[in-house]
Amino acid sequence: MKRKIIGTTIKRILVIFVVIVISFSILPLHSSFSQNIELTKGWSFSNEYQKAPVTLKGITYYAYEIEKTENNTRTVGWLIVDSNNKTVSDKSTYEKLALAATVTKWIQKLNELKRMEDEEKILSDIKWRLDLYETETPILKSLLSSIDTIKSNKTLSKEVVEDYIISQIPFSPVTETALSDNFLNDFSMFVTNNINAVLASSGELTNLSEFQKASLVGKIFGVMKIALRKGAYVIFKKGFDQFKQALSIIKSHKDPWSYEDASAFLSNYEQGEAMAVAYGSWYLRLIPSSVWEGLWDNVFKLELSNLVSKPEDFSDSFVKWFPETVKTGYPEIFGYNEIIDDIKSISTGFTLYKWFYDTSIKDSMASKTYSAITVNLTGTLSITSTPSGAKVYINGSYKGLTPMTKIMNTGNYTIELTKDGYSNYKTNVNVTQNKVSQIKLTLTAIPKKSILHVYTNPIEASIYINGKYIGKSPLYFYQINVGTYNVLIKKDGYVDYLGEVKIIANKENIMNIVLTPKP
Repeated sequence: MKRKIIGTTIKRILVIFVVIVISFSILPLHSSFSQNIELTKGWSFSNEYQKAPVTLKGITYYAYEIEKTENNTRTVGWLIVDSNNKTVSDKSTYEKLALAATVTKWIQKLNELKRMEDEEKILSDIKWRLDLYETETPILKSLLSSIDTIKSNKTLSKEVVEDYIISQIPFSPVTETALSDNFLNDFSMFVTNNINAVLASSGELTNLSEFQKASLVGKIFGVMKIALRKGAYVIFKKGFDQFKQALSIIKSHKDPWSYEDASAFLSNYEQGEAMAVAYGSWYLRLIPSSVWEGLWDNVFKLELSNLVSKPEDFSDSFVKWFPETVKTGYPEIFGYNEIIDDIKSISTGFTLYKWFYDTSIKDSMASKTYSAITVNLTGTLSITSTPSGAKVYINGSYKGLTPMTKIMNTGNYTIELTKDGYSNYKTNVNVTQNKVSQIKLTLTAIPKKSILHVYTNPIEASIYINGKYIGKSPLYFYQINVGTYNVLIKKDGYVDYLGEVKIIANKENIMNIVLTPKP
């Protein structure tokens, strides 16, 4: 079964690689061309795939396959336009729509539905075998019997221990090596934080005799065997469920493909297949008792005995020791390298498709095509400010003073305006093909500070500026913004003073007020 899974995976990659190259080169689908779209010199519309509808957030766009042959190398990719035949130049929007276009073509050219249905039969067979082993095999029952009853605050049955193992491992699957690394780290933390805690609560990690130590080591090893194998089983089932979700999306889908559906399909398909194939294979590898017998005699009996001898360090030591034992100490026994090879081979297959929509991949079809369709697409950016003379920075580079009008390549830009005495202004703008993008704004002046002194006769009068109490007289070096303010000065037995003060910049502003006694 292991060889069948791996053989299927390798065959899948080879078929995908060959067919996708052929499909983007030879097989026809549509032949309707746009009469109003101009391409960059050297590029032309292909004869195969034209005006395929794709959607994003409910808006319909159209994908055209374009090509360029240079030095006997053919580059093929996507030109995306809106309903008005305007080229989509925003990178994020382009990538999402190119993904939908790639899935649209891939699904039809590779007859992906049938291939996935065939693969589901293989994975269903694996699941049946795993389910059977989980419920029926006497080997599992024998392993469970070696655990014995674990005591804590209550007596745990073997079934409860088994369910506890499944529920407590917080698996967070991703792709490639991180998938297995996360699994091993999660598993190690589970052993140390849970099994160790349960055993320690019954006093089994203190004052151990040699017989008790051997018994405890046997318990931990028995739980590890089940937990590790069951962890692989859990990830397989999660992967299988995701694979079926992808299959469900493609079965129920009706054209046109939206980015939302295409993205969900690819994500579930890649992640699901990687987990199901790799961990289904690993689970089957971990079934034979011979795998564990060799590890018990040569590795675990001694190492676990040493770790248990220092119970205060058990958690830290186990977390460091176990993942390295699986990955580098005995990878051929645990099959760690085979898991990585399975996951990488599947991820490599999906990376081939990313070449047609992920512009961040250097020298990919997507990056070359996107550069070609945007190089000559321009729009106008107009920036005015009140007052004028503000410095303009575009994507961090100084470009001049306002007012400013520039012809620019289409795309998103960060615009920043600065002027002495005014607050900086920062915004994002999208320059659209053959349109004027305008920024008009009034800069906000930064209030200028000055100094106010207030003297009164008599002293100890309360001073209010624009209704706000600021202190008692005499008041020295009160900082205040430039401007005109209402002033109220009050003191018991004296008539209130009401007046105005004009604060002038760069000057010490002084008020001398003589209060009038009340009659």
